[in-house]
Amino acid sequence: MGVILEVKSMIQLAPRHCRVLGAAALMGTLAVVAGHLIALGADNLDAVTSPISALSRGTSGGWHSAGLLGFALAQIAVSVALRDWDAGWLWRLSGVLTALAGAGVMYVAWYFEAASVEQLYGHRANDPLSIVACLVGVAMGARQLGWVRRSRRMAWINATCLAVWLALVPTIVLVTDAWLGAYERLVGVTYVIWVAAHAMAAIRQPR
Repeated sequence: MGVILEVKSMIQLAPRHCRVLGAAALMGTLAVVAGHLIALGADNLDAVTSPISALSRGTSGGWHSAGLLGFALAQIAVSVALRDWDAGWLWRLSGVLTALAGAGVMYVAWYFEAASVEQLYGHRANDPLSIVACLVGVAMGARQLGWVRRSRRMAWINATCLAVWLALVPTIVLVTDAWLGAYERLVGVTYVIWVAAHAMAAIRQPR
């Protein structure tokens, strides 16, 4: 038993390492926002009608792809930084799902660039995004109880993001092409805020 406890203490992250990972994750969230705005402005795209995938295929698409990769790594960094903050299995499940969502965003970054026009605008165009959305929604829900035990502020932020997420994601079936860009960006803003809040929590150490 003593050996197990010693090994566990060795693999637990020191507070300074959590802060470094939190800072890296925060930079990843800023990267996706910056890459999005650069690509949007460079090609003079309409934020209301243009889907997010269009940003990766424009003249500054590399900035958008790089931002998505930074955001993907941000989620993995957050998962590692917060992994030992609560002993509950739901907390650890949330960490695994958040990391998987990050891997999903990596795939999406490639998919936006490599998929054909027929794939991007076909009836199954949103399949990769739907998988990521499901992973994130379950991760938000699984994280809630741990934040209730640890931080009232983060519990409120997490619950708010979860409520918005649950309200937005099912309504994709009602969104027309005229509002697709606005819808995707509203979902994206919620996603970025959620990850950034967890990155800030890792930096501030509310425990």
